[in-house]
Amino acid sequence: MLLMCADKHSVLKHWENGIRGEDYLQVKDSVSLYGLLEKYPDALILVYDTFFKNSTLVKELRKIRTDFSMAKVIILSDNPLLESARPLLLEGIFGYANARLSGIHLRQAIAVARAGSVWLPPEFLRQMINQIPEPTALKPEIEKLLSPRELEISKYVAKGYSNKEIAKAAFITEHTVKAHLRTIFEKLEVGDRLALALKLR
Repeated sequence: MLLMCADKHSVLKHWENGIRGEDYLQVKDSVSLYGLLEKYPDALILVYDTFFKNSTLVKELRKIRTDFSMAKVIILSDNPLLESARPLLLEGIFGYANARLSGIHLRQAIAVARAGSVWLPPEFLRQMINQIPEPTALKPEIEKLLSPRELEISKYVAKGYSNKEIAKAAFITEHTVKAHLRTIFEKLEVGDRLALALKLR
């Protein structure tokens, strides 16, 4: 079940238009949210960052993680900043983005979260990856697992390149980049680009 928690009608309407055909419930306040989590403990929750009126977002995320550990939370904000995302990521959120993100990105964030990975805007991923020091050399076990082309693609990801940028640099299509990334993620047992960058650096 998808639970949508926002205190702005325009935000809820935007989300409704973006999710297309998804079963969801609108949540009016935190009391209702916790009641619904009793019924749907594995719910995916979209939370507008001003939803919790009498508490902090971090405190409420801790409560959700403690009391409803199977629930997954995506935080959406009118002013998403990487600095604001960091403490929320430490509390186990599965996504952080602009509250007005496009429908395709909202659906993508929901799918990624349901799969157990974290969805962040590409520019956040790039900033986070670029803050990780580059390795002097790849670990030998990684070099053994990946083909030369997969190693090349992995290095571009570690530098924060988007799929489009990788395709251009490697003279392949974006579809081929995605196919390589699926294989790389499987071989290295990682779920997303950030985890791949961390494993490589």
